[in-house]
Amino acid sequence: MESTRHNLRIKGDSHCLLTSGNGITYHARLVNLSLGGALIEINNIFHGLHLEDTCELTLSETPNTFSTKFTGVIVRLESDIVGISFTHQ
Repeated sequence: MESTRHNLRIKGDSHCLLTSGNGITYHARLVNLSLGGALIEINNIFHGLHLEDTCELTLSETPNTFSTKFTGVIVRLESDIVGISFTHQ
């Protein structure tokens, strides 16, 4: 039996920015977005990201247009994947 997800989840493939709590900004690709969080892909994650760090995710269709910002906590950190929880605060 397949489990049912209670949050809306949107798959994406658009550019986004992740800003860590220490002010470092990473260019990333949105993998998916839900009401509870996001999964993003970053090539060459450097040592500036850590589990449980606060961060800000910025979504924008083009760099010079209106953007949407979400504040969250890093809950998954792999070689090129970052999971962010918007409700884990």
